[in-house]
Amino acid sequence: MADATVACVEADAHVINVSTGLSGPSLLHQPQLVDALTFATAQRTLVAVAAGNEPMVGGSVLTRHPA
Repeated sequence: MADATVACVEADAHVINVSTGLSGPSLLHQPQLVDALTFATAQRTLVAVAAGNEPMVGGSVLTRHPA
C-alpha cells in the first residue's frame, strides 16, 4: 500500500481514496506507510480513508495518521 500511495503521488494524483477492509494487525505498525502518507501530505495530495466498521477508529496507520 505504501508503494501504491507513493506511485499515485508521483503520477500527480490530487486525491487518493482508500476504501479497504482490514483484518488483523497488518496495518498497525507500518513505518513505510506512515512515510508514504507523510510524503503525500507534503505534496498536497489528499488521502481519504474509510474508517470502517470497527469500534476503534484509530486502529490502523491509515486512520491514525495526523494529516
